[in-house]
Amino acid sequence: MAKSIAIKIDGELFRDLHIQAAKRKLTIEQYVTGLIEQDLFPERFSDRFIALTKEQKDQLRAAAHAASTSAKQIVDTLEEARCQDGQIGPMTI
Repeated sequence: MAKSIAIKIDGELFRDLHIQAAKRKLTIEQYVTGLIEQDLFPERFSDRFIALTKEQKDQLRAAAHAASTSAKQIVDTLEEARCQDGQIGPMTI
């Protein structure tokens, strides 16, 4: 049988709680219950998280930086081509 509890939280925390629950398309009850379950029984949720070594994190950071740099180069090249053509509106590819 389900039991209920009542807690008091400040207005700002309640707003943030409501926003986070809504982002996940959950009720506040579902969201809070899920948080409590994750804290009490982390082994049930371990498949949702990937433990990375420092080396793996460094590799991911380097790859993300390279991808960001490449994307910026693509945007800059397209922008330069657009300016050369005298286009004023949005870029089309």
